[in-house]
Amino acid sequence: SITSEIASYHPSDTDVSDNDALRDKFPSQWSVLAEKGYQGIQEYVRGLTPVKRPRHGHLTMEQERANAKWSSDRVIVENFFGRLKRLWGLVSDKYTWKKDECNMYFQTCVALTNVHVRFKPLRNVDGEGYTHY
Repeated sequence: SITSEIASYHPSDTDVSDNDALRDKFPSQWSVLAEKGYQGIQEYVRGLTPVKRPRHGHLTMEQERANAKWSSDRVIVENFFGRLKRLWGLVSDKYTWKKDECNMYFQTCVALTNVHVRFKPLRNVDGEGYTHY
């Protein structure tokens, strides 16, 4: 699938920490942050979703903390996609070009956005943190 292809490790990724719960099930993939609506994604890719509160129940403190961290990380992802869409109309508008070239164009836009983020961080608090991406 396209998601598992995009989430696959690359040789340059060896110096990045990797320790989430699904590492053993999907050893050659990065985690994919997904919203609550993607419950069950873990069967197909290394997907991380927040824990849903049980009906008429409560989350544990650990689950609350994990959800807060997930939410914080996901905000960064949303900031990146906002930048991607703002820079490249190809990504924000309906794609009408050749289907077989879509992946190449999208990956090019992502790579160019990574360069842009290196020089203009997503948020001031990110500072130099994004220069290694």
